Amino acid sequence: MTVSPARRRGRLARVSTPALWASCLAMTLVYNNNGLVNVALPTIGRRLGADVVALQWVVNAYALALSALMLTAGALSDRFGARRVVLAGTAVFAAGSAAAAAAPSIGALIAAQGATGLGAALLVPAALSMLTHA
Repeated sequence: MTVSPARRRGRLARVSTPALWASCLAMTLVYNNNGLVNVALPTIGRRLGADVVALQWVVNAYALALSALMLTAGALSDRFGARRVVLAGTAVFAAGSAAAAAAPSIGALIAAQGATGLGAALLVPAALSMLTHA
């Protein structure tokens, strides 16, 4: 088992406060999105006239984009730097969320959820990498 240099000196390494806050905020955004959408599904169905299958795709578009693109996003984080990828992921996530909030139809909402999932996929590995490097 490898012991870190900070641990060998008898103290734990200190994590940068801004890096810790940025990582916590990013992970909170990513994991709260699915819960918030699930709570709003009945209202979404009524307002957009969506059936159960379409509502399932609202949830699945986010989860599918997140899970399919997370490894690629980790490679991007290694290549371009965690900070840049976190900023890009936050921008994509915010744009996808804004598009989802203003979606005029169920198809537009599904596409916006996919974009939000892309932003989340960029955020997860980069935020954890940024925390590790801090």
